[in-house]
Amino acid sequence: MVPEQRSIVLSDAVAEVSPAPLRSAFQRAEGYVDQQQPTLWLYWRLLIQYRYTILAATLITASITAIVTFRMTPQYEAVSRLAIKSSESDILGFDQKQQADDSTYEPDRSEVETQVRILESDALASEIIRKLGLTSTPGVTRPPNAEEAGKISVKEEEEALALFHKSLIVMAMPRTRIIELRYISPNPALAARILDSLTEAYVERSIRSRFESTTQASTWLGRQLSELQMKVQMAQQKLVDYQRQNDIVGLDDKQNIVTSRLDQLNKEMTEAESDRIRRESDYKIALSGDAEQISQMSPMPTGPTAVLDKLRAQEADLKTQSAQLSTKFGSSYPQVVEVKAQLEQVQANIRTTVAELSARMKNNYIAALNRERMLRVALEQQKQEANGLNQRAIEYNILKRDAETSRDLYEGLLKKLKEAEISAGLRSTNIQIVDQARVPSEPSRPRKALNIALGVILGLVTGIVISGTIAAMDSTVHSGEEAESITGLGSLGFIPQSADQNGKLLPSKNNAKGLRALLPDSGVDSIVSLTKPNSNASESYRALRTSILLSSAGKPPKVILVTSALPQEGKTTTSINMAVTFAQRGGRVLIIDCDLRRPSLHKRLNMDATVGLSTLLAGNSKPDEVVKPVPECPNLYAVPAGPHSPRPAELVGSAVMSDNLAYWKLHFDHIILDSPPVLSVTDAVILSSNADTVALVVRANKTPKAALRRARAMLAQVNAKVAGVVVNAVNQTRGGGYYYYGSYKNYGSYYSEESL
Repeated sequence: MVPEQRSIVLSDAVAEVSPAPLRSAFQRAEGYVDQQQPTLWLYWRLLIQYRYTILAATLITASITAIVTFRMTPQYEAVSRLAIKSSESDILGFDQKQQADDSTYEPDRSEVETQVRILESDALASEIIRKLGLTSTPGVTRPPNAEEAGKISVKEEEEALALFHKSLIVMAMPRTRIIELRYISPNPALAARILDSLTEAYVERSIRSRFESTTQASTWLGRQLSELQMKVQMAQQKLVDYQRQNDIVGLDDKQNIVTSRLDQLNKEMTEAESDRIRRESDYKIALSGDAEQISQMSPMPTGPTAVLDKLRAQEADLKTQSAQLSTKFGSSYPQVVEVKAQLEQVQANIRTTVAELSARMKNNYIAALNRERMLRVALEQQKQEANGLNQRAIEYNILKRDAETSRDLYEGLLKKLKEAEISAGLRSTNIQIVDQARVPSEPSRPRKALNIALGVILGLVTGIVISGTIAAMDSTVHSGEEAESITGLGSLGFIPQSADQNGKLLPSKNNAKGLRALLPDSGVDSIVSLTKPNSNASESYRALRTSILLSSAGKPPKVILVTSALPQEGKTTTSINMAVTFAQRGGRVLIIDCDLRRPSLHKRLNMDATVGLSTLLAGNSKPDEVVKPVPECPNLYAVPAGPHSPRPAELVGSAVMSDNLAYWKLHFDHIILDSPPVLSVTDAVILSSNADTVALVVRANKTPKAALRRARAMLAQVNAKVAGVVVNAVNQTRGGGYYYYGSYKNYGSYYSEESL
């Protein structure tokens, strides 16, 4: 049958024989996939189950760590610290920019990192190795007075250099200008001495580097000063020659006088021009001869203008009198003639006054014009003088500035040269030793407590990983939850494992004599329901009996088939103890050994197997002849398998088997069929059609999950009425068992005989 067809048949079978919850659970397991989700409880059970593995891994790892730690050579770590002060880029101080205060100065990381690399350099390390006679062996030095001490081969120096760099740790402390140096050695005094020598050599190298830089700068400055001195002298000579040639003495004062005079002439020229324009206007008005316009010119308290105003006032008065008199007396009236004569005289005076004013205005205009011309000539001459002076001043200032610049540069370089000469004699550096290396009193390595703690943690992790790997590789059924999830069936019962160190069940001390009589050959007590009726296992079988009685609706099942997926899973032991518990209930119980290939019931019950089920099904015996009572248990009867049969599957699937079962149903309350494994032969699948219910036995930590799935599928294909699974040999002392026996295993002592 192809997988798709088998899946359809299996689903149909489950739908017919299973209630809704059971069908839903089995559908989850139908694809042979374990649907159980991991939980914290499962993880905890896994840890409990493999606690000895985890403990062993922890102890082994911690022990190895402790042994290695205590065998390690103690290493001492000396520490020293250096401070790198801020330094200007120009060693002679040409950069005059002030540095910020040390409290707010942000260190230049590149400068600090550069110093770190110098401290880690091979040149500095080689100097220390040769100075102290270090070797490639940690903590060992050459004798300082030995003649051969200074003779180090290239290979030895390279090895010593590698050890030196390996033992030296140089690091810049964050956000500071502090460099921390650490040296690790089995010799504490040597570690401190190496650091002190390293810092001294580093400081000395810094001083020497600064001295060489200063000396080089001084030499260069000396050469530059000689050349600059000649340039200063030449510039001064050019300035003096130019002053002599151009008669320049006190150029600045003379330039101020010329400029002031030019400003004064310019101001006077502006005033003269304004005066000439005003007088020219007056002159033109005077030339017109209009007395009225002339009178409107600038009034003068004395002079022609004031006289003209009086005359014009008289003229106006006389004209008024003449007009009045002529109107009143006529033109020939003497008084009128007199007034007219006076009027003519006044008008003649006005003409004379106007002529005088015109002559005066002309003279004033000519004088103003001449003054303007003279000032203009003087101004032009002053401008020419100022321009000439400016031209000479430009060349003069250029020569003067060149001379001053050369002199200032010379004086500055001379000052720097003096400073360099002084600095060359000083031992100055920007490196400060903050902490000298001290001889360490305690080793820094190994950290025994930390190593052992890490070993314990590593052991725990290793143990958990090993346990997880073992658990992942273990494909057997461990608990009732797994069996339920795989088969989709409920759990009928959980039989605890109560075995000695050889895996054999322990006999009851009260029934030991009867047990030896019952099982004289094997000496194995598998009928715990008889020998230990008050034990935890006996109570589990009674709980299994109750589950089977309640598994069918309406009435309890009469024919109960007990099978398993594979051999050696405890189905025969389960069958016998189930039969005993049913018999102890008071009903007549028949147990039939249906395993015609490898029968074992007659051995367990110490019966004669010359006649049995095989002879009955072959027609050589009658039903009553093969049924034998069990003396140790009233109401319990058994049918052994009988002699070996060549065709056991045909016999158990024959009509004779069905007829005999029908016959025995009339005389017994319960019939228990101990059948072969489902996956080994087909006998159990065939017998399941004659059974009212089927109990599928699973041995914890032995039955493979795939085998259990396959067995459940084969039973479902023939519509076997599987009531559930019986989880056998559950270890109460392990976390991998069912939670009842894992979490509440201590309650089992309530049922032990010793507690009664």
